[in-house]
Amino acid sequence: MLPDVSNMTQNIMYWILLTGGSILISAVIMPLIIKLNTWLNCFDIPDQRKIHHSKVATMGGLGIYISLLMVYLLSGIYPLPAYFWFSITVLVIAGILDDVFGLRWYIKLLFQGIAAFIMIYMGFNYSILFEQIGFAFIPSFIQPVLLVLLIVMYINAFNLIDGLDGLAGGIATINFLTFGILNLHFGNYSLSWLCFVLVGGLVGFLIYNIHPAKIFMGDTGSLTLGFLLIVVAFSTYQFHYHIPELSLINKQLFIWVIAGILILPFGDAVRVFFTRLIHKKAWYNPGKDHIHHLLMKSGFSQHDTVLILYSINILFLLTGLVIYLNKPLSIIISVLLLKM
Repeated sequence: MLPDVSNMTQNIMYWILLTGGSILISAVIMPLIIKLNTWLNCFDIPDQRKIHHSKVATMGGLGIYISLLMVYLLSGIYPLPAYFWFSITVLVIAGILDDVFGLRWYIKLLFQGIAAFIMIYMGFNYSILFEQIGFAFIPSFIQPVLLVLLIVMYINAFNLIDGLDGLAGGIATINFLTFGILNLHFGNYSLSWLCFVLVGGLVGFLIYNIHPAKIFMGDTGSLTLGFLLIVVAFSTYQFHYHIPELSLINKQLFIWVIAGILILPFGDAVRVFFTRLIHKKAWYNPGKDHIHHLLMKSGFSQHDTVLILYSINILFLLTGLVIYLNKPLSIIISVLLLKM
């Protein structure tokens, strides 16, 4: 039987202490992960494509995962389902193997597909999403396949934006904080709990990841966090859809908020994909044509580039919220997009 947390969940001090405790645990764990990298001789080695000039410890995502698990065991007043833990553990294992030994791209895709498949079939009513964005005509047996592909695409888009100290971790922190506040407002306390604990884990990581970084999140972090971002987005949309007090138009327009939060990594990956196709370059090869590379080529420092991309992410996020809250504006934009 769960404890009565009706007062606790409405008390801002609870959420501050929860996040603070997660920060503390993560900040204590990160130096141990750095020592583990030294013991395993596991470092991110500089090359022509990378920005850093000396070897840096990796697997910071393992510290974030451990801090989430520890906080859950110590104060997990909301049960997280077994399939959730299994899915993210699959990706953490894939990330560790890739960071330590290196995995073939198709093996990583297999791990990502397994995690996405489990989450879609066990934890998400995918038909709602397709109905509300006007794609209900897609056969029901194809819908989960498309969602698995979308999750895998977003995981890799988030992985690709992890190119500067503090960039991916900071964007994830901003987005999880937004999802945490939204779900707290909606009364979805279990999801807000997860988001605030992840914010704490990320802040503890960023203490060591801000330029010049002592540790990178590695694929252990980028694969897991990309997955968690899009899964939290789906879950937030699903919970919002089932709030009885909201009108149908409110439920439909909330997709703008989700898009605003997720768009930066995905939009950059799509831009790079089509740019390479136009110039007849291999879209799957590593390169220095992502948005953070372009900003640095324009003369911005690494620190300034990260702050610019934080600002762009917040701008997209706020734009989605404004469109959602300003009903006449959102209806006009939706109609224009449908006519395109």
